[in-house]
Amino acid sequence: MLGFTEVTFEDFIDSDTNVIIAIEPTDSEILDSIKAQEPSKSDDENDAEDQGLAAPTKLKDAECPWHGLGECNTDVDRQYGTLSDFSNLVSQANFLDLKVLLDFVPNHSSDQHPWFKNSIKKIKPYDEFYIWKNGTTVDGVRQPPNNWLSVFKGSAWTWNEEIGQYYYHQFAPGQPDLNFRNKDLVQALKDALTFWMDRGVDGFRVDVILDLFEDEQLHDEPKSNTSNVPEDEYLYLNHIYTKDQEEIYGVAQGWRALLDDHAKKHNEDTKLLIVETSGTPSTIQKYFEVGSNAFNFLLLNYLGASSTAIDFKKFIDNLPNNVLEANVSIWVTDNHENHRSGSRFGITKSDMLAMLAMTLPGITVVLIEI
Repeated sequence: MLGFTEVTFEDFIDSDTNVIIAIEPTDSEILDSIKAQEPSKSDDENDAEDQGLAAPTKLKDAECPWHGLGECNTDVDRQYGTLSDFSNLVSQANFLDLKVLLDFVPNHSSDQHPWFKNSIKKIKPYDEFYIWKNGTTVDGVRQPPNNWLSVFKGSAWTWNEEIGQYYYHQFAPGQPDLNFRNKDLVQALKDALTFWMDRGVDGFRVDVILDLFEDEQLHDEPKSNTSNVPEDEYLYLNHIYTKDQEEIYGVAQGWRALLDDHAKKHNEDTKLLIVETSGTPSTIQKYFEVGSNAFNFLLLNYLGASSTAIDFKKFIDNLPNNVLEANVSIWVTDNHENHRSGSRFGITKSDMLAMLAMTLPGITVVLIEI
């Protein structure tokens, strides 16, 4: 089996000063801690399924607030260190037989990103890197282009006075969505991935891939008819025009080809491409078809303290029946966006959950707070 350990450098904080420890002084501590969690290897050192490799995940790769792509897509946040420090971290990981993955958040950037600032000034090609739309006028009052809602409540559109248009943001106003229908934008992101692969990165975990495209015609989304949900709350609408659009799979396929070409050119192991999607088993299968592994969140989202053994079996049996031959499921027990399994299941059941995930066929992802 293959195991992954998700690490943020915020886990390594001086408890007296609340200062985040930089990469260089603690990379040995980080990697040794991960290595200690690694399952024992089998007698067959060539059996990759039993090597139990762990992967430290660097979750922030740019000098900016936590807003997706940073101000520079090819640098390390200064509070963590430098590119040289990162290279040393990768070298030590390789020495310990660990793989290094980066968290890739391509859906949006910071509003402080040079791309966005240039887009506001209509500097090409950045003028089309984001989703700018005219508003409507109702009774003499300017209104957003449609009824789309932000995950964080309220309209998903924010007016920019300088450009005289609204920009779209699935999340916070400081996180403008990128326009994946623009070829220059798509290539710029590929260039960023190549930059990190050239520095020894073994793959990427792609965050919120299901949000990359929206309906070009800007159709209003229908009501979800969920009871007791205010009109400005995200759950008020059924998001059929802003999630899981078909074009996503083409982008994922392009990234898979990019990673494969890089590995072939440099005679490297196959690069991992893991996508975060809350989709159904049939959706997960589509990602397999284009060469990506999709996180399986059923242990995280659909089961809890009151779940019975029959419930577990039902959900577990459902996914493998929809997974293409020669691909594997990725079982996720915890992530940084949810309450820990100990809170969701209780201490005894959370231990059982971890053991269950480790014995299921495929890849296990465990969040360990060191």
